[in-house]
Amino acid sequence: MDFSYIARNTSGAAANGVITADSVAQARQLLRGNGLFPLSLTSTSHSTVIRRRNSPRRGKKIAQTELLLLTSQLNIMCKSGVDLADALKSAAEECANPILKNSLQVIYDDVAAGDSVSFALQKHSAIFGETYIVAIQAAEASGQMTEVLDRLTTLLRFEIRMRNTIKSILTYPVILLFVALMVSAALILFVLPQFATVFENLEKPVPPSTQFLLDISVLVRSHFMYLVPALIVLAAGVWKAMTLDSVKLFLDGLLLRMKGIGPAMQSLAAGRVFTLMGTMLQSDIPLLETLGLCRTASRNLLLQQLFGQLEDDVIQGRGIAPGLSTANCIPRGAAQMIATAERSGRLAEVIHTVGGFYEEEGERQIRQAVKFLEPAIILTMGVFVSFVVMSIMLPLLDISNVG
Repeated sequence: MDFSYIARNTSGAAANGVITADSVAQARQLLRGNGLFPLSLTSTSHSTVIRRRNSPRRGKKIAQTELLLLTSQLNIMCKSGVDLADALKSAAEECANPILKNSLQVIYDDVAAGDSVSFALQKHSAIFGETYIVAIQAAEASGQMTEVLDRLTTLLRFEIRMRNTIKSILTYPVILLFVALMVSAALILFVLPQFATVFENLEKPVPPSTQFLLDISVLVRSHFMYLVPALIVLAAGVWKAMTLDSVKLFLDGLLLRMKGIGPAMQSLAAGRVFTLMGTMLQSDIPLLETLGLCRTASRNLLLQQLFGQLEDDVIQGRGIAPGLSTANCIPRGAAQMIATAERSGRLAEVIHTVGGFYEEEGERQIRQAVKFLEPAIILTMGVFVSFVVMSIMLPLLDISNVG
């Protein structure tokens, strides 16, 4: 079987070509024997495989709980001695979700036709996610499918728990914010205009705050048909801008360095990527390939740049400690612990432990940040609603005093 590869040599220069091997693992061994460090390997036979079903649209997604259930089923069947391809077939037959069922059937057909499981999953990345696919790729390379599936189950459980925790924490503040905005909008757009003619008959001018709200009300009501399309165009422009690498890089950096929420985001991002990294190292995946897979799986562009730099450092023989120690997108404590582990030769074990610690630390920090966020929202909305109410009431009080 022929594999096209992208690799780097000992001097760090890029190299690419085609190599013949019986498997992906053998292709990696042959490349390393030639002094090349593989960054990606793709079977050239993939393009000639005939597909028997149409793949579902890439935009289709499923709930994380369903992906967790599927992974648990695959894990149990593989532990029972069932081949992963047969496990996928059984899972497809039992699956109730039509989107996931169709995807599993397509994946099984692709694997039966000669594709690797990770390559078959790649065409359904919207469902499985890059982290999941990278972990399966690592499992195929190391032959430790049951161990990796077990760790994937743990990762998915944590992500679901973390997502549910954030939702439960933010539900009340978001509802409160929505209600306050709706009440304020109703006062400005519908209540305040009712008093506009009364205010005009006053002998003295209305307070500046009242005039300001009246001007906003008139502007919105008279240009409503133009404001709605303008807001839609603005939203589309912002959405398009957020897909640009330069904007994404800025936003990713802002998220990780922002006061208050930044440390929590750093902890969560570092915990997730270090847990994945530790999982692959414990599955006997070489460090350089692990770094490349983690770079692929990371959604944050700063972390992608960091792992690209770490790949270069490993190729040059410097290890990962220097690059981590100068990185400003991960917690300082994590870099120090990993540097110590690299010197002691316990890198895989310590990285996995560090990942678990920072996942829990990130969750704790988010809970702490939201404790301050909720009263801040209440206070801000209280001040705003009070401003609107007082802007309406003050002129009315002037009328009653004149009467």
